[in-house]
Amino acid sequence: MTTQVTVGDGRIFNADFVVCADGYDSALNDMGVTGSEREEYDTLGWPASHLAMTFALPTKTVRRDEALCNIFRSSKHWNVWAGPGYILHANISDESELVCVTITANYNREIFEGDQTWQLRPLEYWNIDLGLFEPRVKKLLELAGSVSSRIFVRKPMLDELVCTNSRVVLVGDAAHPILPGGNQHIGLDIEEAETLRCLFSRIEHRNQIPDFLVAYEDIRLPRTSHIVEYERGMHLMLQMPDGPQQEARDVTLKKVMAGDWDHMDEELFRAIFGEEFQQYSCDATEEVEDWWTKWGGSDLEECN
Repeated sequence: MTTQVTVGDGRIFNADFVVCADGYDSALNDMGVTGSEREEYDTLGWPASHLAMTFALPTKTVRRDEALCNIFRSSKHWNVWAGPGYILHANISDESELVCVTITANYNREIFEGDQTWQLRPLEYWNIDLGLFEPRVKKLLELAGSVSSRIFVRKPMLDELVCTNSRVVLVGDAAHPILPGGNQHIGLDIEEAETLRCLFSRIEHRNQIPDFLVAYEDIRLPRTSHIVEYERGMHLMLQMPDGPQQEARDVTLKKVMAGDWDHMDEELFRAIFGEEFQQYSCDATEEVEDWWTKWGGSDLEECN
């Protein structure tokens, strides 16, 4: 039995199964969400929508401003602003010619047709109140003028990555709806590709496809669910509204970095960022090997 896919121009393709990698707005990721998941998800406090913007400015232009010049001196520095309802990352490119900026912010205005696609738009399009931002962030946004931007509407976390008849498998952003700027965003994509590669390098017959896709889900779903939950928790922590909780967070973060990288409070650093650093230790190839040792049979094949 094959799977049939009809594309936009009417052409029909037949395949043993379909790898669905059509991004955050995947046409098929609803297949991985149950009704109970949706109801539970709505109570988790994750905003209904986010605005994501990214832009690059000539480094020499940024350095003309005295306040900005002092913080954009080296490509080794990673600058993060965490404000009420927004997070901004800004750093100098390796070639030192550009300051690259990414910002995500809670968005509670009406969403129009086309707002959920990446487009270059004037900053004024989003009716952003620049007075809400820290002065240096405000200056960066004013220098930008136009930004590549879009709205990301809230998506539930998935409880399945493979359809019930094992003919469609979700990978990439279709499998883990994470906002731009997350530290594991691209890493998860690579891990999923490697997991499929290592599994299917062992295939001997088409009849094994359903079992191999179930294996993919068994291996990947716990990790992707954990990473999505963690990323959202970090977002909520960094986007705290003004108040005592935000002040306590800032005090802790200042203590962590009080001695710079060479003399930081390691215990506090591990308490806040230890989980994130542990996430980088995932080896997708090794996870497939472990699964195959337990469930794949005694005659193991090399994953080359």
